[in-house]
Amino acid sequence: MSIGTWQETSTADGRKVGALALPQQDREQLTRVVAAVNAVRRLALPGVVPIADLVGHGGRAWLISGAPIGPSIADLASRLTPGTAATVLSDTGQTLMRLHQAGLAHGAVDASTVVVSPAGVALLSEVGVAAATAGRQPTAAEDAAAWAELARRIGGGDQTLQVVAAAAAAGLETGLRVLAAHAASLPGFGDRSALAALPQQPAPLTVPGDIPPPESTTLLPGAATEAAVQATPQQPQPVIPQQAVPQQGPAQPVAQEHLATQMARRTTEPPVQQPAPVERSADGVLRFGQGPVATPATPSWTPPPTAYRPPKKSLFKRVTGVLGSLLSLLLVLGVVYVLLLRFMPELGVPNPLGLFSATQITGVTVQKAAVTTCNTQADVIGTVVTNGEPGTFAYEWVDSDGHRSGRLDQSVRKGEGSVQVHYYWGFSGKGSHKGTATLNILAPVQLTANAEVTYSCK
Repeated sequence: MSIGTWQETSTADGRKVGALALPQQDREQLTRVVAAVNAVRRLALPGVVPIADLVGHGGRAWLISGAPIGPSIADLASRLTPGTAATVLSDTGQTLMRLHQAGLAHGAVDASTVVVSPAGVALLSEVGVAAATAGRQPTAAEDAAAWAELARRIGGGDQTLQVVAAAAAAGLETGLRVLAAHAASLPGFGDRSALAALPQQPAPLTVPGDIPPPESTTLLPGAATEAAVQATPQQPQPVIPQQAVPQQGPAQPVAQEHLATQMARRTTEPPVQQPAPVERSADGVLRFGQGPVATPATPSWTPPPTAYRPPKKSLFKRVTGVLGSLLSLLLVLGVVYVLLLRFMPELGVPNPLGLFSATQITGVTVQKAAVTTCNTQADVIGTVVTNGEPGTFAYEWVDSDGHRSGRLDQSVRKGEGSVQVHYYWGFSGKGSHKGTATLNILAPVQLTANAEVTYSCK
């Protein structure tokens, strides 16, 4: 939504300029607005209303354009044709894309913030100003949704523009691609003269009496922000000394009705590049921007061509392709498996097959165990002596009661000269029992050791 209406006024030397009063700003808000205006000015985009200065006057800030600003699309909506509406969408969409590529966003795109220049170009007005005033960060997604809503509103009942609006739900670039593919069928699309002719009938604008005078304080450098906010209509604005401007002749008295601005001369910012003028070449085609295009409003990218469909492969080639892929996959899995087997002992992971094991068993012993506590289990400890190389060995426990543990695998880390394995033999009830626990080494060699286990419960 627009924050106000652009007014046409004159500078002291008779140049026509535009002035837009911003809402009442506090110091923090005005600082954000100054930053937003400067960021957009540095881009010098031809699709944005060129801001010559931002000044303080009467306790308010004013945006000043280098030339008069035409009416908004909201004022011209009833006279838009599908072709001119498509031209407006193309202009604004491509400008938004360039803003987004620079990391900026508009934040308040609608029919009231799009104006038509005398050359028949749709320009974005008040870029980032409303969002800066509100203290929020506008996003590209927000602009895309607003552009889609603009297409729905100014498209009226035209089916092509409604399709463009629906496509923009997937993103601004998608909407522009659909517009580029179908807008050429709309009469008047890309005709700048048709768009330029629309503003010739609006009602004359009323110029308020509170237009900023030439001595207003420029705010773009940011130095006078606080002074401009604190000023009131009854209290004169503090004047920041400005660099002298060369005069073309003797100074002339300034008429009261021309007390507007000479803002473009008072800013300390580098001069802003103005939009390239619209010229008609010998072939009658209008030129806008930095290069000749057949239809200036059409996006600069080309819609993707029809998808290429490769010829179908024969059954033999498809089968061999699948088999080749499977063989490649099996080869990769095999290499991974071999590497895992090689380094599993280093990581302490058991190796059930004993492959790539360098462990050698040089001895095995079992300690006696005596249990004198009722209803408990004996911890029988077996010690396996190794050569200190990484790998695995397999073993099992057998007790005299006929219980077997089954095959077990134990990893050996490098430098580990002996490894202890445990067998827990449970007992319950009163009385005494004497048995034998046997440790059998199954691989890489076969060794056996046993020890006596006693249980006593009174």
